[in-house]
Amino acid sequence: GIEEIARIRVMDEIAIRVKQDRYIGEASYVDTKLLEIFDFDFIEGSADSALKNPDNMILSESAARKYFGEGPAIGKVVILNPGVDRLYTVSAVIQDLPANTNLAYLDIIVPLDVAYISSVLSTQPANVESLWNYFSMLTYVKLVPVASYLMNQWLTGFAFRIDLQFAHFALPAILAFLIAWITVASHSFRVARISPANALRHE
Repeated sequence: GIEEIARIRVMDEIAIRVKQDRYIGEASYVDTKLLEIFDFDFIEGSADSALKNPDNMILSESAARKYFGEGPAIGKVVILNPGVDRLYTVSAVIQDLPANTNLAYLDIIVPLDVAYISSVLSTQPANVESLWNYFSMLTYVKLVPVASYLMNQWLTGFAFRIDLQFAHFALPAILAFLIAWITVASHSFRVARISPANALRHE
């Protein structure tokens, strides 16, 4: 069965303001259950309170350093403007995620419900869950241990149920060569049977 589900809505090229400094970047609006699906390494703050309030914000280590230097970032204010200004308070800082994960873009994280209240309300209904045709989200699912084990077993069996050998590549190549050779030979034989006089008559 399913234990947790979390969605991520990434909004890029939004205005970011820290005091008098202005930036253009992207922010990830997430369901708070994301912190229960993934184990982030917290440098400041904790998973329990990081997104407890709708105006909370989590920064990656590199983003915190970019906006606030080497000092503590918790309690600092960041304004995001994906369409309208919204003020957030940094509640946690997490270690940068490795480049080989598809979550490496998580530099600014804020609660998902605020995203639609503050920026999408003018073009979409507030109750996003009713929009069956809205596909601009990533969705992560955490399975209960038994389901996760069974799913992993099934995927493992599916991926490796055929042990690929050299013959699996050689046989199709040989077959393709034979088909090509038969096609060329057949065409050459038909051409050879045509008399030169008949061939010139159609030129």
